[in-house]
Amino acid sequence: MTRLTPNPLTMPMPPIDVRAIAQAGADALRRDDARTARALFEQIIAAGQADTSVCLGLTYACRRLGDKAGALAAADRALELEPRNLRVLILKADCMADMGDARGASSFYQFAVKIAPPADQMPAELRDELRRAQAMCERYVGEFEAFLQDRLVRGG
Repeated sequence: MTRLTPNPLTMPMPPIDVRAIAQAGADALRRDDARTARALFEQIIAAGQADTSVCLGLTYACRRLGDKAGALAAADRALELEPRNLRVLILKADCMADMGDARGASSFYQFAVKIAPPADQMPAELRDELRRAQAMCERYVGEFEAFLQDRLVRGG
């Protein structure tokens, strides 16, 4: 009788304590240990257990590590899970700004500002982030106006 060796790629993963691992990842971020946080959040994602908060945590960890592409991918995954989450929309805009995509960043900041509930219905931290998003929208509008004015002066 021949015994087959189990294939580790097809074996089910043992269950993980998602809550404990996510908490450890959040704690690592608070300690500025982005490398550990990233590994913990990626462990949850690899197990197929990621929710929006895990993807957000991974986005923050990647940004702190300077991994712009990783941060953007994690933000995209969070948006797949919750397309109208203000925190995710603003963070996606931040990632796009980090990558030099002002037009894309502006679109996400504007959408977040547009769909935001009244300020008294948001936590203070999110109100601050929304004010920052509004300021970024105004900055991008100003930059675009300056660009157009420069073009008009040079062209006319």
